[in-house]
Amino acid sequence: MKKKLNYMIVLSLIVATGWVIAYNNDISKFPHIISKINKLYFGMAMLCMVFNWIFGSLLLKNVSSMVNSKLKFTNALNINLIGEYYSCITPFSSGGQPAQVYYMHKENISVGKSTSILMMKFIIYQTVITMYSIIMFIARWNYISTNLGMALPFICTGIIINAVVIGVIFMLFLNDNIIKSILNLILQLISRFRDMSRYEKKINHILDEYTTSIDKLKEDIYTTIKLSIIAIFQGTCYFGITYFVYMALGLNQTSAINIIAIQSLLYMAVSFIPTPGTLGASEGAFHIFFSFLFTNGLVVYAMLLWRIISYYSCIVVGGLVTLLVHLKDSKKAIA
Repeated sequence: MKKKLNYMIVLSLIVATGWVIAYNNDISKFPHIISKINKLYFGMAMLCMVFNWIFGSLLLKNVSSMVNSKLKFTNALNINLIGEYYSCITPFSSGGQPAQVYYMHKENISVGKSTSILMMKFIIYQTVITMYSIIMFIARWNYISTNLGMALPFICTGIIINAVVIGVIFMLFLNDNIIKSILNLILQLISRFRDMSRYEKKINHILDEYTTSIDKLKEDIYTTIKLSIIAIFQGTCYFGITYFVYMALGLNQTSAINIIAIQSLLYMAVSFIPTPGTLGASEGAFHIFFSFLFTNGLVVYAMLLWRIISYYSCIVVGGLVTLLVHLKDSKKAIA
């Protein structure tokens, strides 16, 4: 029932967003625009998304190795794409990590270890991208303040929210006692309504695995730096999609660094929006952030191309991978 509701929400948002775009723009020109774009640059934009998936999978594989849970690259790629798919169809991208925990468990990685792997992956990526955006914001301040004056409140709000979230997570990450206290408090509250004694041993075992894994992650600074570099490449590939869409449409009035800077700040501005895959918010923000660059009415077509590559490709490719993995598991169960 919950899965059907998620699909209904996503479909409703897609229809609503499509209606708004179609109502305010001449979408009939889109096929003509597609026929005229530079195929090489458009291919580079799609390749950026592929490398975004590859670097995300490498990040997952390397983090799992740190806690002695070896994951083949192909399995890491599948799990990463499954996470992307569920993140795209659930509010706050909340379905991605539980789905990944489920499929990592099938690879004989315990719930405690998979939870710590995904938390560390999230911490590294989100910290790197937040710092990345702040550096871009400072480095390109004159350009951004001149062209994105109206968007500055959204940018600052996004950066502050992400910085606070990272701060809270680091506090939990660095102090195991806080996590244990929160978990014990939750168990005490639940035990008032339901007997939790039979679950306590399992929960404590998961927590012990989690804290052990976290301790190992704290110790290996060299690997943490390596993972941060991978996250930088992943983020740059994702933000670079817009630059190649810009070039594909025959525009060349600004540099790649300016477009990557703006795209990273757009990511910050919409990352806290609760809609699945920030659907609706991303489209609107793209129009606000990039209308001064995609001139001659091209901004809506650029936005469509960008979202096809950055969002809808995750649903299509991730959904296909999810289906294939499910079918493979079903065959194993029958055999």
